[in-house]
Amino acid sequence: MWICFLTTILAGVFYQYLAVKFLERMLDKNSYNLWAWLQPGQIYGVMLAAFYAGSIIFTVYAIVRLRGGASHS
Repeated sequence: MWICFLTTILAGVFYQYLAVKFLERMLDKNSYNLWAWLQPGQIYGVMLAAFYAGSIIFTVYAIVRLRGGASHS
């Protein structure tokens, strides 16, 4: 779960970087093109997938813990 959320944060930061570089390339065709092959939307997809995976894992874990804790009462 925490790895998914960390991946979300890192992908979000990288997405912002790629989005700025994408706009920079649109304004200046001679700008630095190291990440030109990678579209910001691909990283955005990774960010969403990691966030939803972490949220689902967290929810399932919480439900299991709540049900397990209630049976011991």
